[in-house]
Amino acid sequence: MFYTKSAKGFKFYEIRAPHKRCRVCGSHLKDYGGKKDQMHPFGALVGDVWTDIHRIRHNTRRDEHPCQLPIHLLERIVLMSTDPGDLVLDPFLGTGTTAIAAKALGRHYIGLEIDPFYKQIAEAKLARVTPSLYRGGYVSYYLGNIQSIRDIDAKALFPPQLTATEKKRKANAVDPAAEFDSTSHPGLKKSRRPARMPSAETHPAFFEPRNPPPAAYTNGCADGQGLCDC
Repeated sequence: MFYTKSAKGFKFYEIRAPHKRCRVCGSHLKDYGGKKDQMHPFGALVGDVWTDIHRIRHNTRRDEHPCQLPIHLLERIVLMSTDPGDLVLDPFLGTGTTAIAAKALGRHYIGLEIDPFYKQIAEAKLARVTPSLYRGGYVSYYLGNIQSIRDIDAKALFPPQLTATEKKRKANAVDPAAEFDSTSHPGLKKSRRPARMPSAETHPAFFEPRNPPPAAYTNGCADGQGLCDC
């Protein structure tokens, strides 16, 4: 739930998460209604239910705290509701997850904790925090990959998302420098038509059947879902 004291003036940014991919071949697991050419180059906007962030399952990654949350979960919340340089307050700091997320993303922080043992753990972890940056913009990482990024930052870091009409117009555009030079052939006129695509008759080598996939992948994806092409 997201609460605000006023209907205007609060900050709430759209967040993008990476597209789900096959862990073996890296292909997308969704076809997006046959419109893969219109997908965002990084990922889709997250909805109200987040299924891509899980609890901390391994004791080697946990502190001695019964309610520790994943750092990349707090980083997503900080990215969604603040700007770099803003102040983040956590009145129940615990082992410092909120403060770590705020420091990594270039925010100031204030944390309150009455347990001296938890305070000691938080201070030790905060001393090791480094900025979480990608091409000069703050992002959230998990296992070395970008997990969350603000949509307004993604627009500056990734190629623009084009509609189907814009992509067709770009594909059919003709480079003026590559146009036919009619001065060397006075009897012919310039043509702005794009080159014809190869067909099975004109370029049979392009349409030869592909080699069969390796035997390890003939029964579907190694993930067991069979949703990709590997």
